[in-house]
Amino acid sequence: LEWRQGIEHIHAQLLAVLERSGLKSENPEPGEKFDPMRHESAGESPVESAEQDHTVVSVVRRGYRLYDKLLQPARVIVGIYKQM
Repeated sequence: LEWRQGIEHIHAQLLAVLERSGLKSENPEPGEKFDPMRHESAGESPVESAEQDHTVVSVVRRGYRLYDKLLQPARVIVGIYKQM
Protein backbone atom coordinates (compact mmCIF):
# COMPACT_ATOMS: atom_id res chain seq x y z
CA LEU A 1 0.00 0.00 0.00
CA GLU A 2 1.24 3.45 -0.91
CA TRP A 3 0.27 5.11 2.38
CA ARG A 4 2.29 2.53 4.31
CA GLN A 5 5.36 3.24 2.20
CA GLY A 6 4.86 6.97 2.85
CA ILE A 7 4.65 6.43 6.63
CA GLU A 8 7.75 4.19 6.58
CA HIS A 9 9.64 6.83 4.59
CA ILE A 10 8.69 9.57 7.10
CA HIS A 11 9.69 7.26 9.98
CA ALA A 12 13.09 6.60 8.39
CA GLN A 13 13.65 10.34 7.88
CA LEU A 14 12.74 11.07 11.52
CA LEU A 15 15.15 8.40 12.77
CA ALA A 16 17.93 9.83 10.58
CA VAL A 17 17.37 13.34 12.00
CA LEU A 18 17.44 12.00 15.57
CA GLU A 19 20.65 10.05 14.91
CA ARG A 20 22.32 13.13 13.42
CA SER A 21 21.29 14.98 16.60
CA GLY A 22 23.15 12.43 18.75
CA LEU A 23 20.36 10.01 19.71
CA LYS A 24 21.40 6.35 19.50
CA SER A 25 19.41 3.19 20.07
CA GLU A 26 20.75 0.61 22.55
CA ASN A 27 19.64 -2.85 21.54
CA PRO A 28 21.72 -5.49 23.38
CA GLU A 29 22.34 -8.82 21.68
CA PRO A 30 21.21 -12.09 23.29
CA GLY A 31 24.18 -13.60 25.11
CA GLU A 32 25.64 -10.22 26.04
CA LYS A 33 26.52 -9.86 29.74
CA PHE A 34 23.87 -8.09 31.80
CA ASP A 35 25.17 -4.64 32.77
CA PRO A 36 23.02 -2.84 35.37
CA MET A 37 24.53 0.49 34.25
CA ARG A 38 23.05 0.00 30.75
CA HIS A 39 20.24 -2.52 31.21
CA GLU A 40 17.12 -2.82 33.35
CA SER A 41 15.94 -6.30 34.26
CA ALA A 42 12.34 -7.00 33.28
CA GLY A 43 12.50 -10.56 34.57
CA GLU A 44 14.48 -13.77 34.68
CA SER A 45 14.54 -16.88 32.56
CA PRO A 46 16.25 -20.20 33.31
CA VAL A 47 19.28 -21.05 31.15
CA GLU A 48 21.05 -24.35 30.58
CA SER A 49 24.69 -23.50 31.31
CA ALA A 50 26.74 -21.48 33.78
CA GLU A 51 28.24 -19.49 30.86
CA GLN A 52 24.78 -18.07 30.14
CA ASP A 53 24.25 -16.97 33.75
CA HIS A 54 23.52 -13.23 34.04
CA THR A 55 23.36 -12.71 30.28
CA VAL A 56 20.69 -11.07 28.14
CA VAL A 57 18.17 -13.67 26.94
CA SER A 58 15.85 -11.26 25.11
CA VAL A 59 15.12 -7.55 24.79
CA VAL A 60 11.73 -6.28 25.95
CA ARG A 61 12.35 -2.60 25.10
CA ARG A 62 15.26 -0.83 23.45
CA GLY A 63 17.28 1.72 25.34
CA TYR A 64 18.39 5.15 24.14
CA ARG A 65 21.45 7.35 24.57
CA LEU A 66 21.98 10.98 23.77
CA TYR A 67 25.70 11.19 23.06
CA ASP A 68 27.20 9.57 26.19
CA LYS A 69 24.21 10.09 28.49
CA LEU A 70 21.84 7.17 29.01
CA LEU A 71 18.26 8.41 28.59
CA GLN A 72 16.45 5.10 28.93
CA PRO A 73 18.06 1.75 29.78
CA ALA A 74 17.21 -1.26 27.66
CA ARG A 75 14.71 -3.58 29.43
CA VAL A 76 15.89 -7.16 29.14
CA ILE A 77 15.14 -10.67 30.33
CA VAL A 78 18.17 -11.99 32.24
CA GLY A 79 19.28 -15.62 32.13
CA ILE A 80 19.71 -17.31 35.50
CA TYR A 81 21.50 -20.63 35.85
CA LYS A 82 20.40 -22.86 38.70
CA GLN A 83 22.39 -26.01 39.19
CA MET A 84 20.30 -28.99 40.23
